[in-house]
Amino acid sequence: MAGRITELAPQPGYASVQPAALTEDGVAVGDSMAANGWAGRATLWGASGTPVDLPPVPGFPCYAYSSVAAINAHGIAVGYSYGAPGTVTALGFGRPSAVNDAGAVIGGAKYWDPAGNVVPLEGGGTATDLDDAGTAVGSSGFHAAKWDAAGHLTVLDITWMFSSAAEIGADGTIYGEVVGEDGKSRPARWDPAGRLTVFPAAGDARTWFTTANDSGSALVETSPGGFVVWGPGGRVTPLPLPAEGAYCRATDLNDRGAVTGECPVPEQNSHAVRWDLPVIGNW
Repeated sequence: MAGRITELAPQPGYASVQPAALTEDGVAVGDSMAANGWAGRATLWGASGTPVDLPPVPGFPCYAYSSVAAINAHGIAVGYSYGAPGTVTALGFGRPSAVNDAGAVIGGAKYWDPAGNVVPLEGGGTATDLDDAGTAVGSSGFHAAKWDAAGHLTVLDITWMFSSAAEIGADGTIYGEVVGEDGKSRPARWDPAGRLTVFPAAGDARTWFTTANDSGSALVETSPGGFVVWGPGGRVTPLPLPAEGAYCRATDLNDRGAVTGECPVPEQNSHAVRWDLPVIGNW
């Protein structure tokens, strides 16, 4: 069944959109980008698709620039910004990439608890996502890893040459990639018991993990230039294109089967789009 595509327009005065995240209620966040491709404003789109400005944090006498990275179930968005003079509340040095519903934040090698205290990550490494229980996932050394809310380390895999964890779902399923001796990356997931499943790439096809939802489905990029939804039961569903020969990039999906991304328009800039696929079941 073909999906329905909804355009998410940039804010007035901006030329294009870089989508970042989507909530289960269909609220999308991303950046409205200027024609120069680097100055932008954090933006929110509700169900209507109308862009809403997320203003920069005041405190820096510089140009008004902001960028959003993630949004939680309570509508709290995290990112970074520069703006007009005023007051600023900061977590410290770092660039946040994810926030859970309790208010804990991660970014690179940093983990801040809901009170804003830094939690040391045992063994070092890089955290990329965290769940509402405070479990963070990422990589330590060359292997996928997770840390509990106290910073204690668990290595997820040592059977592949390299591995990394990118996201964790509400049920504890962890998503990421593994790399074999052939040097090819493959999307992978670890269930809450730690059992590993690798995406069934055909032949010499190259595949990359993009993101996942809390229904057990993952968004996977396939070579050349395609995207599929990998269901929890193993079903692979390709995303339709708006026109033959079009090239789109999908960036996020929610539990209801909606996928956001961007598609080029002939002789214009890229436009943000949404695919509304059938409700995802136990594929």
